[in-house]
Amino acid sequence: MTQSVAALIFFLATTCSASAAESAWDVLKRFGLTGVWADDCRQPASVDHFRTIYSEDADGLARRELDFGMRSIYATFVDGAEMTSPSMLKITIRNADPKFEKFNQKTFWIVLLKEDDPQTKGGFRMRYFNSVTTEGKVGVRNGLRLGKPSPWLYNCRSSMS
Repeated sequence: MTQSVAALIFFLATTCSASAAESAWDVLKRFGLTGVWADDCRQPASVDHFRTIYSEDADGLARRELDFGMRSIYATFVDGAEMTSPSMLKITIRNADPKFEKFNQKTFWIVLLKEDDPQTKGGFRMRYFNSVTTEGKVGVRNGLRLGKPSPWLYNCRSSMS
């Protein structure tokens, strides 16, 4: 069995599920993953410095939008969320925007890691710790992407929800 298939089986077996009493949005709020996140909040949104926006829609669903600048925002949904520890969050993301073209309706299982931000008082930063697609393609494993640590992301603005 390849490592990608093993990773997919692991994520499927431990797929994110919020309890019936707690929605995915509730879990994101409890973890602190709301608002706008980027690797550098001083840079304008672009393909190289895109922003990730976590918010609650009118139906109470957790949305994740990717802002690539120049009015290019792609919509995704957080279909499930589970805090596995105070510093780790597993989320199931589903692309839900025709602009994704062949990647529309694809699902990703992601584990986020947060830690206190040494540059701010009381704030934290987060990064991707693991990421795998429905096809078993691993994007991040143990905090490494293409052999390098995944970038830290910072909260640029709180959610309006």
